[in-house]
Amino acid sequence: MPTDDQYLEDLREFAAELGKTPTRPEMNEDGPHSSTPYYNRWDS
Repeated sequence: MPTDDQYLEDLREFAAELGKTPTRPEMNEDGPHSSTPYYNRWDS
């Protein structure tokens, strides 16, 4: 299971690829992880 730091790094990389903050649907469809772990860990 990825660490908090790995989840955040993966999110930053995905956001950089998109050129914006990803939406939940973008995370669920194309992200390195679904949006669920982020909501479970940080409520957003």
